[in-house]
Amino acid sequence: MTLLLFILLVVVLSSIAAPLAKGYGERLSRGSPDNRDLQRLAAELERTEQRLVEAERRLLLDTYRTFGCESGQPTFRYSLLDGVKDGYLINPTVVDARTEITTALLSEEGFIVSFTDDTGEDQQEAFKQREFEKRFIARVLVKADGNLCKAADLLGMHRNTLSRKIDEYKIKKP
Repeated sequence: MTLLLFILLVVVLSSIAAPLAKGYGERLSRGSPDNRDLQRLAAELERTEQRLVEAERRLLLDTYRTFGCESGQPTFRYSLLDGVKDGYLINPTVVDARTEITTALLSEEGFIVSFTDDTGEDQQEAFKQREFEKRFIARVLVKADGNLCKAADLLGMHRNTLSRKIDEYKIKKP
């Protein structure tokens, strides 16, 4: 369809532009164009554009008629729900992957861990997202012996992202 439109456009332009250019070229050879020449050229270009728009409109109407869409509405509609019903598509299932830990970690108070220290006293430690991420990255860096590429692979992130987070959290490299 696009190729046919392009060919039609080339044919129409060549049939219109060649005589126009010839006449304009003759006037230019006599000297500089005057205002009337420029006005005639602008008017001819406007008419050419209108003809091209009309040719494209007719081509589209012919296509609609050929495929039975004269009203401009498609003759066949198929929705995503129809695709699921017919078995071509899978109906998505939304899963809530939040846990108590992730919900608490993202809250204002953070995730609080209760434990007994070496002296036997009960302790509580709160982990907030930033602190948790900072400690996690620091531990992975130690495990990777300071190798950013290896640490980024272990964390499942790009090396540049890891480098940015190290700068952001002011983590000292081992």
